[in-house]
Amino acid sequence: MDVMIDIETMGTGATAPIISIGACAFDVKKPGVLDEHTCYEEINLQSNIDAGRIPTGSTIAWWLQQNEQARKDAARACDKGVELGAGLRILEVFFNVISANGNISRVWSHGASFDIAILEHAYAAHGMACPWPFWTSRCTRTLADLAPSVARPSPDVAHNALDDAKAQAKWVQEMWQSL
Repeated sequence: MDVMIDIETMGTGATAPIISIGACAFDVKKPGVLDEHTCYEEINLQSNIDAGRIPTGSTIAWWLQQNEQARKDAARACDKGVELGAGLRILEVFFNVISANGNISRVWSHGASFDIAILEHAYAAHGMACPWPFWTSRCTRTLADLAPSVARPSPDVAHNALDDAKAQAKWVQEMWQSL
C-alpha cells in the first residue's frame, strides 16, 4: 500500500506553518484512491506560530491570488483548525490504521523537500516520532521525469490538501502504469 501526503502552508521552509494536512492510501497498481482510508485536518495558524513556525509574506500574498474556494478553506483552517500537535497526532493515527491493514511501501509527496520534510520537522519539534520510516519517502517529481508523457490530473479544488493528495495519487498510478 502507498500513501500520498499533501500539506498547505503559510511558508516554504522547514519551519513553515502547516494549515492543512491531506493524506490518502492507494495501490500504485490499481486505479482509484481507497476512500475509506483518507485523512484531512485543518490546523490553526496561531498554534503554528506559538510552536515557533514562521509564516512568510510572499506565501500569504500567494494565497491571496488563489481561487475563492482555496482562500476560504485557508482562512477557515487558520482560524478554526485544530492545534498543530493535535493535527500531527491525527495523521499519526491515520498511519497506524493504514499500517494495521498492511505494510506501507511508499509515502509520496509532490517534492522531495517540501511536504514530507516540513512534516518531519514539525514532528521532531513536537518531540514526536514521524509515523513513517524515512526510507519510504518518494517524490512525484522524480517519477514525472521518468514518465513525462503522463499529464498531471487536476484536483477537484486546487490547494485543498486532500483533493491535491488524491489527484497526485491518481497521477502516480498513471505514471506507474505507463512505465
